[in-house]
Amino acid sequence: MSKFTELCSAYTEFQNKLSDTRLAAFNFSSLVIKNYLDYLGIDNVETYKLIPLDKDEKLNTKYTPAGATHLGDDGFWHLGFVLTVYKDSNTYPQSPFQIDFKFRKNDDGSYTFGVDSIDFATKITSLSNSNEFTPVFDKIQECILGHFKEFEDFLVGKHDKMSSIGFIQEGIFAKINSEKNA
Repeated sequence: MSKFTELCSAYTEFQNKLSDTRLAAFNFSSLVIKNYLDYLGIDNVETYKLIPLDKDEKLNTKYTPAGATHLGDDGFWHLGFVLTVYKDSNTYPQSPFQIDFKFRKNDDGSYTFGVDSIDFATKITSLSNSNEFTPVFDKIQECILGHFKEFEDFLVGKHDKMSSIGFIQEGIFAKINSEKNA
């Protein structure tokens, strides 16, 4: 075997592994979305959207789990999800929350699954068991509810300054913090 043939063989092996890994990541992303929507009990597609985290979102584009998933330089696959909560359906005000899911497949076939900016992850050993995803979803729920509670406390003077939760991207909270610091 020539040195060039050896390089071509290594490249082919890498491309095959990359293709398999990418397909597994896209399938896992689809499971994350399905399980999270089931967890939330969402039946209105207008309340969420998938977004890519590695590039600018294109206007009027509806992303699939595969289109919103990319491999980050941290070795994790990343998936952007924007959840919009509101007082009444199809009315304002509305509050969008960006959730940056991350995961990677482990050597034993399990997955490490978590959210950027939250120091919490879980191990998924059975893709068919949606309950294994629940600890991460519970943590997200806890963080969002905690953020609203903290905001309510701020409104009644229990806090001098709003803290921020890393995965929540909300302009009003930044504006309030900047007004307080001015």
